[in-house]
Amino acid sequence: MDTRYKASLFATGMALVLALSKFSVGFISGSMAVISSGLDSLLDVFMSGMNLYAIKRASMPADSSHQYGHGKIEDFAALVESMIITGVGVVIIYKAILGLLHNTHVHYTRLDIPIMIISLAFSFIISYVLKTTSEKTGSVALKADALHYTSDVYSNSGAVLAIALTYFTGYNYFDFAFALIIGIIVITSSVRVLMIGVSGLMDKSISESTLKDIKDIIENMPYPYAGFHKLRTRTSGSRKYIDFHLLLCRRSSIKEAHEMAERIEDKIKGQTPSIDTTIHLEPCDKACDLTDATCAIKKSGETKT
Repeated sequence: MDTRYKASLFATGMALVLALSKFSVGFISGSMAVISSGLDSLLDVFMSGMNLYAIKRASMPADSSHQYGHGKIEDFAALVESMIITGVGVVIIYKAILGLLHNTHVHYTRLDIPIMIISLAFSFIISYVLKTTSEKTGSVALKADALHYTSDVYSNSGAVLAIALTYFTGYNYFDFAFALIIGIIVITSSVRVLMIGVSGLMDKSISESTLKDIKDIIENMPYPYAGFHKLRTRTSGSRKYIDFHLLLCRRSSIKEAHEMAERIEDKIKGQTPSIDTTIHLEPCDKACDLTDATCAIKKSGETKT
């Protein structure tokens, strides 16, 4: 089973357990902070389930209708996820304001704080697993999910504090005030998820660190390498794409040029597995003695980028 799929499945299962636990306790006590957190966890179940589908679709091989693969479905999933998260955040804020205005009474049970503490611990574990897996695989869907679960860590912490303050002071507005804060955190999280999805759909370039590593690989190629230019990169879900023009000694054979291009592709793929490389070969236009020792480009360290 795909590592991304396993991580998303784990997140979905944990979120379902947390959502059911919070709703059960929240509806008994009437705590808006707990119910808001439960609603957020229910949203996590839906989001992680949608990501499961997106990851499964994105891993499908390219076909005649999608010749560059299905990677962008991860970006689209992040976009849809951000819109739904925003809607839930608005509902939470609305309910919290109503509770504050009407001074709704809250009756806590002994299970409220234990459930929220367990939820806090689980949210931290889930966000860590998703973040680690997204960094290893480059999955946009998991990165977006990790951001949302990270916001859960803060919202659950707020709920625990709200319950404690309300319980010891007897003032209900702590519960609703923290529910309001949770709603704001949820919406803030949705904006960050939105930016991830939009970046992917807009063909955002790969990270500067990865690009630097790729340039180092190209520039350290031996003769007949003579430089490169017109390098472009883009991302599509967890996939990355790069293309550039490779300059080689104008007297090198087609076989030598092809072998050089293949060597570069293998080195880049070895360093960044989820990358697709396209190389356009060009003859060098510099005049020199055309040997490894006297090549003007290699001697001067000049390269076109």
